[in-house]
Formats: sequence, structure tokens, C-alpha cells
Amino acid sequence: MATVTFRLGKNAKLYIAPLGAGEPTTEVKRITDASLNLSRADIDASTRESPDVKTYLAGPADWELSFNILATDGAGPYADIAAAFHNGTGINAKCVNAATGIGVVASWIITEFSEEQPLDDVIKTSVKLKPTIYDDDFLPTAVTA
Repeated sequence: MATVTFRLGKNAKLYIAPLGAGEPTTEVKRITDASLNLSRADIDASTRESPDVKTYLAGPADWELSFNILATDGAGPYADIAAAFHNGTGINAKCVNAATGIGVVASWIITEFSEEQPLDDVIKTSVKLKPTIYDDDFLPTAVTA
């Protein structure tokens, strides 16, 4: 009988840098529940030639990076992300699976920065990012090992 080894969700690595600063190198360590949602639009390419079946072409990709970050005082990644959101600017970020090296890197706008303050847990902020183009030399790119 084959043994199956499942990976725990602890392999996500997030790195950030100021918008326009190039490749992100500052690791954001206090994140939980990281999620990289990748989808692609479908374009109907059906014709009279299609054998009674709709056919499609791949359209543009849609990326969304979301995570929870533990709120911290003072300078650091939390403050950098908060400032980018409140200033309406953005950040450069790279999210990879440390086990496989697969992920994405891009300049991102911050579309959500929602803080939760439960009485019986630490303060967390839910963050959502969507790619943008800030610098022509730093376009959204898939990262492979």
C-alpha cells in the first residue's frame, strides 16, 4: 500500500517591498490563512463548425492574494501594508510555496484591509491584494522553481 504524505498549510511565504522598489525581499512572517486565488476568463469561441458543443479560448488571468496578518505596533511589514492601503498606493509582493517554489510576484493594490478585534484572540487584519502595473519593468509574473 502506498503512503500518502499531505502538506500542511505552513509553506506560504510572503515578501514585500515598497511600490516601485523591484523584487520584494522583506519576509512577512506574522501571516495566517494565506490564499492565492488564480482564475482565468473563458472566451466563447463556438462556431457553426463546433459539433453541437460550445468551445472556448483561455482569456486573461485574474489573480487575488489574500491573507490575515497579526496586528503589530511600530514599524515593520504591518505598518507598511497599512500605510499603502490608507495612502491608496500599493506594494510590491511575492507569494510562493516554500516547498515547491511556485507562486507569483507583482505590484499590487490593496483592496481590503479589515481589522478584527475579538475579545478572546489576537487582533488580525484581513488583507486582499490585486495586481497592478506601476513599473513597466516589473510586470505580474508567475514564479516557478
